[in-house]
Amino acid sequence: MDKIRVALVDDHALIRQGVALFLSREPDVEVVGEAGDAATALRVIARSQPDVVLMDVGLGSETSLELTRHLKTTRPGLRILVVTAHSSDAIVGDMLGAGADGYVLKDVAMDELARAIRAVAVGHFVLHPSVARRWATLSRQGPPRQGCNLTPRELEILQQMAEGATSKEIARHFGLSTKTVENHRAHILSKLEARNAAEAVRRAIERNLVRPRSADR
Repeated sequence: MDKIRVALVDDHALIRQGVALFLSREPDVEVVGEAGDAATALRVIARSQPDVVLMDVGLGSETSLELTRHLKTTRPGLRILVVTAHSSDAIVGDMLGAGADGYVLKDVAMDELARAIRAVAVGHFVLHPSVARRWATLSRQGPPRQGCNLTPRELEILQQMAEGATSKEIARHFGLSTKTVENHRAHILSKLEARNAAEAVRRAIERNLVRPRSADR
């Protein structure tokens, strides 16, 4: 089985070394590069071709934001998991809006970080539990499902997608065929103008259509 290739982008060398040491013990993960700033990150990512980038916001929110936006534009298949100590609504919203595939805080346990890496690597969208709770609260306070053109069934399936369920799992949950679920997923992506499931879930959360998945699931 191919390993998940991971690049670490964090301005603290100690953090990079600690995460790299832990991930070296994971049989399905390989750290292929490290960088402490945006310019180095671009060179490292171009050379090492990772599947997932662990991105700190400590580079400076604007720099991290611009780097994330640039990488998602130039390398749309690259997964970006934000790993940071910053949890303000503005920073979370900016990073997710720039295309990040997940957002976890640095108080997360190492085994939970590994699960988050595996989840985003296969296209799931992951949020740290406290961030997910905060976004759920904001969703309840905001106008629900504003501008939604999804059918009730599509909303149900979209919620399952947000929770990380596969098409087969969704099919079993609703008593549908896998092909029917795949058709629904295609319609959801089309209506949300999303290129993949992670982008669809991200846009759905921004529009208060679904509750986000927590990183500890």
